[in-house]
Amino acid sequence: MEPKTAILKRIIPIQGEKNRLIGFSIFIVGLLMTIFFSAFAGLLITFVKNYLSSDHDLKPVTISDLRHYYFYLILLMFSSAFIIYNNLHRKIIDFAVSIVDFRRLSTILLTDRASGIKKMPGRLLFWGSVPAIFLVVFYAFYGEPKKEGTLEDIEAIILLLASIIMALAAIRTPAPFWAPHYKRIRLILFLLAFLFFAMFGEEISWGQVFLNFKSPEFFNDYNYQAEFNLHNFFNPLYDIIYKTVGICFFTGMFLIWFFRKEKQSHLFELFIPPASLSLLIFLMACTTFGNREIFETQLYIFLFLYSTRIFLCLRNPATRSQSESIAGINRGKEINEVIDPRDISLRLKKKSVKKATNHTRKIPS
Repeated sequence: MEPKTAILKRIIPIQGEKNRLIGFSIFIVGLLMTIFFSAFAGLLITFVKNYLSSDHDLKPVTISDLRHYYFYLILLMFSSAFIIYNNLHRKIIDFAVSIVDFRRLSTILLTDRASGIKKMPGRLLFWGSVPAIFLVVFYAFYGEPKKEGTLEDIEAIILLLASIIMALAAIRTPAPFWAPHYKRIRLILFLLAFLFFAMFGEEISWGQVFLNFKSPEFFNDYNYQAEFNLHNFFNPLYDIIYKTVGICFFTGMFLIWFFRKEKQSHLFELFIPPASLSLLIFLMACTTFGNREIFETQLYIFLFLYSTRIFLCLRNPATRSQSESIAGINRGKEINEVIDPRDISLRLKKKSVKKATNHTRKIPS
């Protein structure tokens, strides 16, 4: 049989040749895109105008941005061709692996100490990340939609659903498992349900959006949008408030997720947002420096997922053994360190030797 070292010596050059071929092909494509820059950029602009633009018309700023994006794509292709041709991607991956503990990172992202549903963190990661990324791309291409439109109606529905879910969670909290914190959990859930419902009422101006009644004189004089709500009295402050809240919230969650104590109370594990929502919270913090509407939509998605997760955790709580096993993994213990076959074999040998010596002692001479 051929030794493994000889097989590796034959495989590595073949992979190197494939990488050179792929890198060279990408370089040729990038070169053609550069030579025919005007033609391909025109095709991109025409495609966006005909198939992605709602009014089949693009502003000069949007056309300029599309040309810039096309230029960045060419730069990306040339840099990718260089990296793949020289087989640098493997060195980059090895360097990243040497710095970041990906096993511990995946454990933090894909575990929830309060939930007995194993697949829930992965689903939260998906449903939190995909809509948030889609919103950023959507606003980049289409710009900010109308102030009062379908999007705000959807946001209001999301808030109403989050409020209903929190109220149901408070009413249907199973007492036996959560007995030590039962009253406190119900109080917090009712307060959150009331807060989300108040946000829903503010979003629809307490029915003014649908009933079209006139605002009182005081609201017409001092409300920045002359609407029957309270939050529009403070419009100039939202830029500072959103940025402060976004940065502080993400920083606080990051410290809790990665520098937390191993043993926490069930109450703490239940109400602290899980790390599976980290990308959504990170994008929320980033969008506070851009479009306010994106931040608000992402915030409402977060509140809906947060309330849904609490409801499911209350119905399917994690057992003590599950939370202890997760805590053991988060401490950085590898499986082969916890259960080493060599240690087991040595223990078995010691036990068998001990039994043999005890047996020989018991046999009469």
